[in-house]
Amino acid sequence: MSDEFSFLHAADLHLDSPLSGLSRKSEEQARRIADASRIAFENLITLAVEENCRFVLLAGDLFDGDWKDYRTGMVFADQMRRLHEAGINVYAVLGNHDAENRFVSRLDLTQNVHVFSSQSPQSIEVPDLRVTIHGMSYPQRDVTDNLAASYPSPVAGKFNIGILHTACEGREGHKPYAPCTSEQLASHGYDYWALGHVHAREVLCDDPLIIYPGNLQGRNPRETGPKGATMVHVADGHVRHHEHRSLDVVRWERGEIDISGFDDRNFVLTRIRDV
Repeated sequence: MSDEFSFLHAADLHLDSPLSGLSRKSEEQARRIADASRIAFENLITLAVEENCRFVLLAGDLFDGDWKDYRTGMVFADQMRRLHEAGINVYAVLGNHDAENRFVSRLDLTQNVHVFSSQSPQSIEVPDLRVTIHGMSYPQRDVTDNLAASYPSPVAGKFNIGILHTACEGREGHKPYAPCTSEQLASHGYDYWALGHVHAREVLCDDPLIIYPGNLQGRNPRETGPKGATMVHVADGHVRHHEHRSLDVVRWERGEIDISGFDDRNFVLTRIRDV
């Protein structure tokens, strides 16, 4: 068994998420962003292969409710097949948006993909590694129970990972699904918590590591800055290093423009364009 390995933690892919607000302003830009979610996902898979990751964690909201185009599911399955060919396993939980999707259970996925049950938490041993992954998918969209409270105890002698789609203590702009606290997660005994649901990257705790990686691709002007996934390096049963890896294709930024002292409209518009 190897004691040194890397894995990728991603969440909130929202593949082919509809962008109705943007499409009303610019259909061209809406198509560009819609395509960007697929390309960012492909970037994630390419990164996992190039970095020789042993597995990939997907912490919920892979999709955005029901698909308007069944090719959305085919895109996901094709990328899982790429990982299968590279010998990389995938461990995923379904989030609130996935629970609304009537077609996820019909996907023909390769054997390297394990989607955790929505009936109760499961614990999965990773082949050829001293790693146990614990997780539970959403049985329906509105999950108000503290799912983490029912997660199994850590397995002795293993590197224990919990995958959880949660708002934790609550986050502005996000429904308070699967509420818990960072203190509760930290005291559970796992070595790493792979969270999803919040679209901004955030490290809730350093020991043990509790991380929201943020989403892969910003979908609107409120989701600013670099988007991507978290790369985690483990050696001798401990996280030695973790880092954000940007995978987004289109990036939203907020610019500040000083127009004090100017009352010429054309000048102001020129300054805005420059920024």
